[in-house]
Amino acid sequence: MQSLIKFAVTRKVTVIMLIAAVVLLGTVSWSRTPVDLFPDITFPGAAVMVSYPGAAPEEVEQHVTQVLEGSLGTLTNVREIQSVSREGSATIILMFNWGADMDAAAVEMRENLDQVARFLPSDVSAPTIFKFDPSMMPVMSVAVASDSYDMVELTRLSTIFAQRLERLEGVASVSISGGLSEEITVIVDAAKLQEYNIPLSAVTNALRIANINIPGGNVMEEGTRWLIRTVVRTQAVEEIEGLMVGMKTVAVPGQPQPVPVPVYVKDVAKVSLQSQQQAVINRVNRIPNLSLSISKRSDANTVLTANQIKTELETLGNEYEGISFIPTEDQSFFVELSISSLVRNALIGGALALLILLFFLRNMRSTLIIALSIPVSLISTFILMFFAGLTVNMMTLGGLALGVGMLVDNSIVVIENIFRHLQNGKSSQDAAFEGTREVGMAITASTLTTVAVFLPVVFVGGIAGIFFRDLALTVSFALLASLGVALTVIPMFSAALLRPGMGDAITKASGIAPLYRRALSFVLRRKSVTLAVVAALFVASLLMVPRLGGEMIPAFDEGTGRVNILMPSDTKIADTEAVVRQIEELLISDPNVEIVSTTIGSGSGQMGSIMGGGGQSVPNRARVSFQLRPVEARDLSTQAFIAQLEEKLPLVPEAQITVSAMRMAGGGMLGGSGIEVELRGRDLETLGEHAGRLEGILSELDYVASTENSLAARNPEVQVRLDLERALMMGVNPMVVGSAIRSAFQGETATRITRDGYELAVVVKMQDDQRDSLTHISDVIVSTQGGRIVRVGDVAEVERAQGPRVINRRNNQRTVTVTANLTEGKDLISARRDIQAAVDGLSLPAGYSASFRGQVLEMQTAFSGMLLALALAVALVYMVMASQFESFIHPLTVMFTLPLAAIGVIFTLLMTGQKLSIPSLIGVVMLAGVVVNNAIVLIDYVNQLRGRGLDLNSALLEAGETRLRPILMTTLTTVLALMPLALGIGSGAEMQQPLALTVMGGLTVGALLTLFVIPLIYSIFDRLLPKATNIVQTQTHGK
Repeated sequence: MQSLIKFAVTRKVTVIMLIAAVVLLGTVSWSRTPVDLFPDITFPGAAVMVSYPGAAPEEVEQHVTQVLEGSLGTLTNVREIQSVSREGSATIILMFNWGADMDAAAVEMRENLDQVARFLPSDVSAPTIFKFDPSMMPVMSVAVASDSYDMVELTRLSTIFAQRLERLEGVASVSISGGLSEEITVIVDAAKLQEYNIPLSAVTNALRIANINIPGGNVMEEGTRWLIRTVVRTQAVEEIEGLMVGMKTVAVPGQPQPVPVPVYVKDVAKVSLQSQQQAVINRVNRIPNLSLSISKRSDANTVLTANQIKTELETLGNEYEGISFIPTEDQSFFVELSISSLVRNALIGGALALLILLFFLRNMRSTLIIALSIPVSLISTFILMFFAGLTVNMMTLGGLALGVGMLVDNSIVVIENIFRHLQNGKSSQDAAFEGTREVGMAITASTLTTVAVFLPVVFVGGIAGIFFRDLALTVSFALLASLGVALTVIPMFSAALLRPGMGDAITKASGIAPLYRRALSFVLRRKSVTLAVVAALFVASLLMVPRLGGEMIPAFDEGTGRVNILMPSDTKIADTEAVVRQIEELLISDPNVEIVSTTIGSGSGQMGSIMGGGGQSVPNRARVSFQLRPVEARDLSTQAFIAQLEEKLPLVPEAQITVSAMRMAGGGMLGGSGIEVELRGRDLETLGEHAGRLEGILSELDYVASTENSLAARNPEVQVRLDLERALMMGVNPMVVGSAIRSAFQGETATRITRDGYELAVVVKMQDDQRDSLTHISDVIVSTQGGRIVRVGDVAEVERAQGPRVINRRNNQRTVTVTANLTEGKDLISARRDIQAAVDGLSLPAGYSASFRGQVLEMQTAFSGMLLALALAVALVYMVMASQFESFIHPLTVMFTLPLAAIGVIFTLLMTGQKLSIPSLIGVVMLAGVVVNNAIVLIDYVNQLRGRGLDLNSALLEAGETRLRPILMTTLTTVLALMPLALGIGSGAEMQQPLALTVMGGLTVGALLTLFVIPLIYSIFDRLLPKATNIVQTQTHGK
């Protein structure tokens, strides 16, 4: 270390060139580092989706879900399997162990699915695999609207828009929702079919075989190879109308017997080219539109990608006059606001820290030297971040903002000691060398203790581990860089710019030092009283912990929210729209609202296509999303606006309307404000009964805003019960009956044709007035194996029934989830305690159980991981200090700063209304390495003084008075640098605020008490364990 310091002092030009190289490389690294809101979160999960058209949820569960669960349950590293069976589709969600190779898992999933495919019903679609990734969430959603184009034309143009956007660097995919496409509809008259004894399947088959392209190999003729294709093409409506579907007999004059003549499509149906029936309605600010959802690549820069998208949209708007592109959701907006806010707060904090230094040092040159250490340390950190694969996000920038004050700590200790040597008359070069060498080991040890607390991050799993890792690495890089700067750059500039006598104007912290010396002397004489007071404060703080409450991640004021509307299951889309219009009017008339985006006929929200059942039309569901004006341009927070909105919502007795804040941050995967209780068992009716009871109990709690029951909604259904024996005796295939009913009522795409470059579906279905009643089901006709025609009513009974709308399963057990959405400000820990009591009172029968899921479970896992990290951090800090002091006893003295800091943490969080959360616990772990630094510097100097022959009491008083100024400076610079973050100024500050308050409170109280309690503890240990102290003294003399 001495050679490094000597090199820095004597080779000034070389050091300056090294600084220039660092600045150059750091600038390049910063420009090439991706920008995002949060760290790259790779969730160890995947989903499998299949469709089973027309099947009820119970049928999907039995024939599809259970088969797939059995196959996928054997995969490596799978820790949990969830499934959702709903009408016409199944979704199986697999959660793997954290750290699992998801690419390898996807390959294994595909292999297992291929093996089990033959056991699935024939009309089940091929399974589709999705890997969970926040980048699946759209980085931007854009409403496309026009007064010049109809919706069909706009939909066709949108495919061009999507292709243009997908070519942009950073864009992964663009999906289109809403809009209208043309189709050829064949509306069949059931009366005509009965008249001619023709089954509906005859119409479908005629269309199917009229549009074929079958390869037939090749033939050689005269040296030329000709491909053979059997082609039948039907393109025009008139051609479809002329297709033969059967035969009928007619009497012909002059003929003794009726003559068979063909029956054509036009004889039994009306064929027309028309727009598809609109299943999903999209609007933005009441203007009809379709929506483009744009997802970025996981490694792409959110802000740069969004800016490219906006530029391309502007270009498209100029090319296609009359078309408007309106961004309705934009992740980059909040990212830019949050990051600019963090940078601003860091700059303000750095400026405040430098003002404190100027106040204490009262020398502009020395202040500028320390000021220089901040950018050099930060730029060095950018290089390390780039090569470590980190992104610029809330956690990394928060770590830098948090570390701005700590970056100067080492430099303060060094330059303060250099000043002391200048005061003693040494030359600039000698003072720089001796001053740095003298404290070199102490600042190295204090830096290593801070870095050591971040090593246990490997034992923190889940979300907490992901967030903690980026912050831990960033702060570690910054502190190591600051140590290098303190040992090289500071002595080099000090030797060049400082002169002997500059420190003469600086007294030992002015008039504070004598006051502190007298106070410390008093404390050393009143050990018992002092320890009793400190112990009482510590016990009182521990008693306050239950009052803090807890939460996973503080809520962000992203300015976005969503109103979800659920109408009765038999509601038509027009009736749902009538309710939505009232809500739209309410939002648009509010001056705080900027954009209102509406989707009617789809209930899928975030992760919609996976969790929402593949994007199927749901006419009784709608969502109205709103974007508030920027924080500075509105009067209310998002939560306050939502509370106000809930009071104004229209009273619609038959509708279930809920309002919630949207979380785009982290792909919306960071949880919400609800507590989920999952009931597990075999029988859905029993589960539903107990879930209803629990929901009733929870709804009576004052802090529960609303409740949700995953089994509450039931589907009215019609069950066609076949008399199998009768059907077989009549030659009727049961599968043919099901297909005929589905074609008649749901409609069936018989074929697809290409027209003017666009593919059109040819859809066959019955007339509307022939499929609007249960009696029409019995009238559907099917053909027997012998060619006869029979009615469905001849072989089956039609009954009304109620079935579950969705069936959830977890690890091969049926589940029902009851969610309690909490009011603003209610913490999860105390709410969980109350709800646990309600769950215990259910008295579930044997074979049934209940447990917490969702955010509560994640919070428990995260908190236990953080506590383990804290315990390991304390152990590592002790080991580093034991190595520094070459003593087992003196590190224990220093460790007493930890309970002192805990007093400050608990009372600070309590007074500021903050809850225990991942950020505040990260702050506690950081404190374990930071708060000991002052004690290390103090104890190290006490040992040096005793090594020079001072008695215990004199050494303690002299060390305290001498080290008072650097301790106050390092503490105040760190605390004031955190002040902007602690005040929660700007967008996204909610994430850093509890962390900043934790460090501020713990460091402030810890430092103040350290100045008195640590000398006291040292003196007690010295008298109780004199042998250990003598060892240290002997070693110090030897040095």
